[in-house]
Amino acid sequence: MTDDLEPHRAQLLALGLFTQADLTEFGSRALDAASGEPPRPGAMRVATGFVGTFSDISGEYTRYKLIIDGQLLDLGSRALFERIVDGGPYRVYFTTDRERVQALEPVAPADVPDAVAEAVLAAGLDPRDPAARRDARVASIVRDGLLAVLGRTLDFTGDDLAANRSGRMSAREEQKLRSSATWSFGCAIFLALIGLVLAGSFLHQSVIAVAIIGAMTLLLAGVVVRMGVNARRDAAARRVVSGVGRLVLQSGSGESRSLVMEDGTSFSITLRAIHIRGHKPARLASLSYRVYYAPNEAEIMSLEPVDIAPVLEP
Repeated sequence: MTDDLEPHRAQLLALGLFTQADLTEFGSRALDAASGEPPRPGAMRVATGFVGTFSDISGEYTRYKLIIDGQLLDLGSRALFERIVDGGPYRVYFTTDRERVQALEPVAPADVPDAVAEAVLAAGLDPRDPAARRDARVASIVRDGLLAVLGRTLDFTGDDLAANRSGRMSAREEQKLRSSATWSFGCAIFLALIGLVLAGSFLHQSVIAVAIIGAMTLLLAGVVVRMGVNARRDAAARRVVSGVGRLVLQSGSGESRSLVMEDGTSFSITLRAIHIRGHKPARLASLSYRVYYAPNEAEIMSLEPVDIAPVLEP
């Protein structure tokens, strides 16, 4: 811990949500979230990386969230949320069952794992050689690692991506769209039934109320049915289209941000896609991505970075 981190650490401890003793205890028994070992229920985990924070407004309540290494965690405290530096490096302790932050402390950027440096070692190269980070073998390892995490985060596989590159859907993706269509049609029927029940309860009281309820129900059901029809059409065609886009990190509440294509098409994408272990979120957000998507449903099937050269820099 360097001296310039101490004031910030003292600010966090002053909130009274955890103590120095807690940090010491958690550090002695927490399992590294990147270890690959299956977590036990209620086990303490630790992750070190650059964090992302956002607020999620739901009805009358506002929940404060933190993302680290693709893990979405509940902060539970507005005071803690306001004192965390968004994008800053932290060591975060959390439990696996509640997915809630138990404590955290700032760390130096040098203490954060470096996926490229790990790839240099995996390739058998000298980590002291600056040119090693730009080696083709290192780039391949880093790219494969990014695609693996993006696939887990956005729910696509290597087979899905291979099929999408050739302009078609995989059998798995086709089934996903058919299931989505079935869910949409079922939801539309449910909305229609709810609308009938509500309209019936006002039938002898207000014709205007019945008309409003009927119109709103038809509108919502129509939107859901259209989604189902588009998903069914895409599944039948088994075709994907692609384009290049960039992430827009506009301010706002919620986990999603916009991925805007060169032709103006916009998709919603989770912030977890740029909070990947061993990488700086700002670097990942600056990349251009080739996006493969269903043309009618406008749903992302898969994506991949166009050029990872910016990620390989120190």
